[in-house]
Amino acid sequence: LHHLDWCSYLSKMKLQNCKGQEGGCGSDRSGDNYYCKSTKSKNNVSDADVSSRRVDNNPKSVKKSKLPSHPHSLRMQILNLPQRYALSIASRPTIHLATALILSIALFIVVATKGNPHLVAPSVGWFTKGTAVANRAAQEVAIRRSWIVGVEGRQQQRILTPEAEEKDGDDLYCSGAWYGSEEMLSPDSINLVNMWKLSDSSEMSESALDANALYEMCIAEEHTLNMLSENDLCHKCQVEKESWSWSTGSTTEEEERCIQPYSLVGLARVYVRAQYGYKSLGTQHIFPSTSCERLKSAWTATVQRKFEEILLQCTSYMLEELRLTPATTLEYSSCKDFPIMTASLVDDQFLDTGRVKYTSSIFATKNDYASVKLMYNAEKGQLLQNPLKSEEYSSSSFEDNLFDVGMNTLYSTAKQGFYEMYMEGRLPVDIAILGASLIFTVVGVLIHTRSAFLTIMGVLQILLTLPLGYFVYYFICGVTFFPFLNTSAIFIVFAMGADDIFVAVNIWESIRHEMPRDLTTDQVAFYALPKIAFATFVTSITTAAAFFASTGVKAPIIASFALFCGLLVMMDYVLSIVIIFPAICMYDRWLAQGCKSSWVSFSSMTVPEEMPDTDIDEERREIEDWEKGERACVISVSGCNTSIEVTATGSTEDSASQSSSSSKLEHDTNISDRRTSLLSSYYNLLHYLRWPAALASLGALIGCSYVASKIQPPNNISPGILPSNNRYERHREWSEHLLASKLIGTREVLFIWGSIPADTSHRMDPTESTLLVYDESFDPSNETAQEYLFQQCKILAQNTKNHTFLQQNGGRTCSFQAFNDWLAAQSQSISPTEAYSTHCKGATGIPMSSDVFHPCLVAFDDLYPNVMFITHEEGLVKTIVIAARSQTSRFSGIEDQDQEFNAIEAWSSRERKDAPNEASSFFFSSFGFHVLDTLINMTSSARASIGIATVCAAAMILLTSRSSSVTMISIFSISYVFAATIACLVGPLGWKLGL
Repeated sequence: LHHLDWCSYLSKMKLQNCKGQEGGCGSDRSGDNYYCKSTKSKNNVSDADVSSRRVDNNPKSVKKSKLPSHPHSLRMQILNLPQRYALSIASRPTIHLATALILSIALFIVVATKGNPHLVAPSVGWFTKGTAVANRAAQEVAIRRSWIVGVEGRQQQRILTPEAEEKDGDDLYCSGAWYGSEEMLSPDSINLVNMWKLSDSSEMSESALDANALYEMCIAEEHTLNMLSENDLCHKCQVEKESWSWSTGSTTEEEERCIQPYSLVGLARVYVRAQYGYKSLGTQHIFPSTSCERLKSAWTATVQRKFEEILLQCTSYMLEELRLTPATTLEYSSCKDFPIMTASLVDDQFLDTGRVKYTSSIFATKNDYASVKLMYNAEKGQLLQNPLKSEEYSSSSFEDNLFDVGMNTLYSTAKQGFYEMYMEGRLPVDIAILGASLIFTVVGVLIHTRSAFLTIMGVLQILLTLPLGYFVYYFICGVTFFPFLNTSAIFIVFAMGADDIFVAVNIWESIRHEMPRDLTTDQVAFYALPKIAFATFVTSITTAAAFFASTGVKAPIIASFALFCGLLVMMDYVLSIVIIFPAICMYDRWLAQGCKSSWVSFSSMTVPEEMPDTDIDEERREIEDWEKGERACVISVSGCNTSIEVTATGSTEDSASQSSSSSKLEHDTNISDRRTSLLSSYYNLLHYLRWPAALASLGALIGCSYVASKIQPPNNISPGILPSNNRYERHREWSEHLLASKLIGTREVLFIWGSIPADTSHRMDPTESTLLVYDESFDPSNETAQEYLFQQCKILAQNTKNHTFLQQNGGRTCSFQAFNDWLAAQSQSISPTEAYSTHCKGATGIPMSSDVFHPCLVAFDDLYPNVMFITHEEGLVKTIVIAARSQTSRFSGIEDQDQEFNAIEAWSSRERKDAPNEASSFFFSSFGFHVLDTLINMTSSARASIGIATVCAAAMILLTSRSSSVTMISIFSISYVFAATIACLVGPLGWKLGL
């Protein structure tokens, strides 16, 4: 290439050696033409044959030649695609780099203008889609959605004006109707909730019902109410102080105050007030009926014991009314003056122990964003906390008092105000961590490359990888769901991008220093790019394969994250070729031209200095020697697959001279002798201790695998997203001990007829709703099917056959029984309703005539929309749902959930065989079973992904190393990484499996 003789170039490149051949190559004085010759050829090649193999580098002359002497003809005849691309980039690096940047920026503009990179909440997309259980859950959601639309459509007649709505709201709070109402206890309610937990080491109180505990809660509630009132964050009512004359004196001035919270303190005040003969609530829900000090003094042991007895009765009565416990003959007469919903005031062990360890205070607060934000800032600033938690009152009955918004203990609701705001507050911190990661990457690349130019190009490569990956993700793969988890892929891009830069620079510098010093940038690129491309391709394709294997997880948030990461890895590889490699060629050429700018390099030059004149003279003498035939090389060309073999023969003096020149070259091109010496010492030590090290590694693998196998499944399926020491996570954990949380966690199992388990939405988009898919074989109007559905309703809703997978007392009212009773009552009524007279045609009960069933049941559902769980279209009943109460709850263990699912599945399989054909295709669904399916699928998919990733890694290692022993050792190392990582999480950190 250029001024170098081909023989010299090929021999210094050491592509191949001649084997038993004596020949030579030479050039004319101009250096433009090269020819092959043979002096003692074993193939008996004559001088005439040699002369016919002369090569003319002049493109105008066409000669028979098999050895091109110019890079362009070389590219056309004997180079593979990477080598051709390398020479193309090296010859025009600026054009290649500019083209790559322009195209990348253009795609970035397309993504920014046409894409839809809207983040969704972190809790969306964790549940499976596409599995058998998930398809059932999808149809359940579609049916419930049709119910909501239908009920809302029938309620459009009741339209309230804003003034009427506001008046109703005032009446709700100022009349005392808010206490125990749906607005207070709804899982989606926006209310400030204060959680209390009795301290295990407390010597002051054994129960939250003790006088000291009530006093502490009372003081804390008054403090919180004052803060809420000052900032206008609570619902207030006007009242005249004279209505409170019996407590602190009378006055006729009107005052607007926050209503009292729903808590044990408020209930205790009602009870104490009742002891003075006041039976009605009056205005005590606005003004406290007694001060905290007076409540403490009046709360004697006798009063506390009687109050506990009444609270126990009211709690039992509530559970019986909700049909969560068997009915009794007790009258519970003592509960007349108390709110029936005591579940948020006592814990789930109260009926067994008689003492309250966990309780809550629910404040009637405003639910607009500004109000919740003010409360959040106050809570974060410790302005809501108990003022008694101070040095002068260090001995407390409670561990702490924690505030949050809403009674729902799951973070899946969008109305967890404090939690959402905490995540928003963490976003700047996460961005700062992301920025620190980017800075760390930039500094690492800058130190390694010692070039600001290469560092900037590397940062551009990393940053442009994100829009390119999203372009393929959104526009080509068609995935519109972009969860918050996908932002974590930025860290992976930083790591992979920096790694590709390190590999490219290292290989280039290695070739630059190992090859002759006077090679041009084109010549180095010819050999470096294929090695760089192959090395980075192997690592990239292995990493991407591991991510793509994880797309088999049926949870959309995991599958989309894996797909996005895999695409980013491949886009990073592409950009490393089209951006980093041209940048390195420009960098190398600038150094070769003697550029001293710190922009290019702020340390020693990579390209060696120009050869001294003595070395140039020596090169010229070598060329003359070759022409005289004193030194020869053999170049053999065979077929399409060109193989170049180079050998050198000559006098002893020439060999000695070559050896001296090689030694000098090695000495001149030796880099980092100290580092090489250190690594050599490490290698020698490791090689000496290789067998003990192998045994120690094997022992570590066995030990880590044993510890990793001890990882425990989650105790329940309730996800905990925040760390356990976080105050909102502690609030969630404490609230799960309330009896109200147990009631909320009670599972319903829906048995569905008329629908086919299916999900018509995109597998990776949980925000897309599925269509309701009807079972055309379902015909409930058949009289046999009517009787069968009626019997199944009584069996499932009331558990008349005592199935072990259902609650023993059933806990539900059979909807078909209500329909049957209505038919019987209407048939005997003197003035039946118009709906019955028009559509039922005198039907007295189930079964009825098939031509009457559809219009009669639809009319009954329109009349009583909350009794029957059906969907209908054009007057035909399409689906029927029978609800039963599960034996387990969301607090039950995974094994209990799995056993119940298998029991119901086995029962359903038997029932389908005995059911009439018109009602035999039914299925069951439950939220708890969907969560269980998610956990099982994630576990199995994770194992499959690990297996696929390991197989891909083994295949790549075997392909590149062509050594089974190296492959086995590498797989051993990868297995150790898996085992050691899990062992560290399980052992020192104590982690468990979970969503």
